[in-house]
Amino acid sequence: MSEPSLQRACVVAGVGQGVAAGVAQHVREDRERHLGALAKAREVRVHIHEAFRAALRNGVKIAFGTDAGVFPHGDQVHEFKLYVDMGMSPMAAIKTATSSAAELIGWEKKVGAVESGRYADLVAVRGDPLKDITELERVAWVMKGGKVYKDELKR
Repeated sequence: MSEPSLQRACVVAGVGQGVAAGVAQHVREDRERHLGALAKAREVRVHIHEAFRAALRNGVKIAFGTDAGVFPHGDQVHEFKLYVDMGMSPMAAIKTATSSAAELIGWEKKVGAVESGRYADLVAVRGDPLKDITELERVAWVMKGGKVYKDELKR
């Protein structure tokens, strides 16, 4: 699909395009059951990355999602780095999992920001993810529904 066609399709549908940028990188080569998926991922990786960059250039809103059908759940955090490596700013990458995602599903008044009256699950890292997006791969503190589930920041 050409860039203008991609943009028109997204606008007409009224949705953003979430591109599974990291699928190819997350397939585990050392597992027999993934050999078919690995071959396919290698085959389409360049096209996936080209589609992501085209979407980014054309202002298509992107939402972070699980798309974890071919790699273990929890590994999708590595997609933040892939987004940045393909030209997205670190803040824009973070927003794909927060405010941009909320907007794309029509929940921008309920989630996506830390504000009174909104639902929010929070994480904290030790470093600055705007300087090193991989800090998000090392979450040190987690709060969900007002309860702290992980706290490696205790003094």
